[in-house]
Amino acid sequence: MSEQIREIDDQGFNKDVLQSDKPVLVDFWAPWCGPCKALGPLVEALSIQYSDRVDFTKFNIDDNPITPGKYGIKSIPTITIFTHFQGLVYVGTVVIVILVMIITYYGVAAYHKRRFQKGGRDYLQIRKYMETCIAKDCREIEDLLSIQDSSDTIIFNKILLCWLQNVLDYESLRTKDIHKRFEKSRLKRVSGVHFENFFKSPKEYDKGVLPYELSTVFKALDSSKAQLNAQLFQLEKCRRDLFTGMSDYLDIFHVTKEEIIKIQGIYRYNPPQYDVAQKIVFANKIIDYLKSYHQNKLSDKRRLVMEEIATEKILKLKNDIADYRNAWNNLVKAYEKLPPD
Repeated sequence: MSEQIREIDDQGFNKDVLQSDKPVLVDFWAPWCGPCKALGPLVEALSIQYSDRVDFTKFNIDDNPITPGKYGIKSIPTITIFTHFQGLVYVGTVVIVILVMIITYYGVAAYHKRRFQKGGRDYLQIRKYMETCIAKDCREIEDLLSIQDSSDTIIFNKILLCWLQNVLDYESLRTKDIHKRFEKSRLKRVSGVHFENFFKSPKEYDKGVLPYELSTVFKALDSSKAQLNAQLFQLEKCRRDLFTGMSDYLDIFHVTKEEIIKIQGIYRYNPPQYDVAQKIVFANKIIDYLKSYHQNKLSDKRRLVMEEIATEKILKLKNDIADYRNAWNNLVKAYEKLPPD
């Protein structure tokens, strides 16, 4: 809760509200009230903006039932303003005002979005799309890469583990045996992160759908494509490089054609497609590797090889993220330098 908002109760209501020199906004709420929680951030934003002119308070009606009954507060959330006018206390409900503010805010945002989509010049909107797109594409992986005191090998192993989880979750009908092996290995799942996009092959990436923000930018800048062609091409290339940077993952553990055919033979009544069989073989090898790594059973030669691979992959990943960010920034700067329509 904002520092500008005070909690008040029945005992202090007279002093804190009725005897205040400034108008007092009172937010009547309760801990169980979902709409009250939804309204909270807006009240906090108002308190930061107008705390010099209005006192902002919150009033828990569960703990203090006297005042709400006195002023006819029959439902929550209810926001009222108490202000003095010629010695009288005026009570006004401002929920409608706040709703108008919310509608206006989102209406203006929608207007700017539509204007940009139709080719209108809007520098703030394209920057907003850039920030949203970069956050969606890179935030999770950048958070992982920024962990201090973590070696490239530890980070790379966590990326492999996340990829393994994705295979187990999305190919569950074909991976019951791998599920059992995973559980027996005592490897801990990593929750709340998804890195499977970074293992796409160029073919898989080209078949995929661009995020809404990026596709909107490409469509909106279509009329200016001749002037921004180089920047748009570079942005598309850098994103493709980023998400296909691990596409040679099968070479890390030397998945052979014979191993893939063997997996297909195990499920002979409903054999997986070749690419799915590849993933199943790779998933088994990841379990073997991670289990041996955590149990310190890797040979010195194998450990050294994996450390070199991890260093190479993590460095490439960092460089690809930096190139992707730079491509976005170059596009936005070029867009801002376009001559007026």
